[in-house]
Amino acid sequence: MDNIENVKLYAQALDSAVDSLTVEIKALVAQTLNERSAAITPLERAELTNNYAYSISSLFFSFLKASGVDTNKHGIMDELSRVKSYMATVKQAKAGSEDKSADAELAKRYLKSALGQGNSTVVTGAHTPAISSAHFTGTHTKFAKDNETPKAVSVSKKDVKKVGAEIKGKKKTKKTSKVTKP
Repeated sequence: MDNIENVKLYAQALDSAVDSLTVEIKALVAQTLNERSAAITPLERAELTNNYAYSISSLFFSFLKASGVDTNKHGIMDELSRVKSYMATVKQAKAGSEDKSADAELAKRYLKSALGQGNSTVVTGAHTPAISSAHFTGTHTKFAKDNETPKAVSVSKKDVKKVGAEIKGKKKTKKTSKVTKP
């Protein structure tokens, strides 16, 4: 008698599971795959198609098991492992896309500091530009045209600051030229 009671409990659990599965399947088939994937990103689309493939494969696997077929020798196992590998690939891509955004931010900060457009604390530990005007003062050789001889030119800090101010002034006041069509 105990076995009959256990079988009845299992049958009731199976019946409720099939009922809930029926509701879920009706929700899935209410829209086509193209309608569902129209407004989502490619990564989400890959995840959705993997979920569809896994659902169909696992339902077929369950059908084969219920029919008494040896699933270990059946091709469904290969299909399930293939879909699982695709799901793992999508999972890695999702994790990688989050890491790439953090890496991009780090690279942007490093480049700004290395080019002197922000804090250079990453490189020098001080809040100074990476390229200083000290390297441009002193005596430099000015190269002229082919027939002229090179001559030494003395550049002071004042000259460097003056040229720097002119460059900054040009950057701030960009003049846009309007082109008129004939």
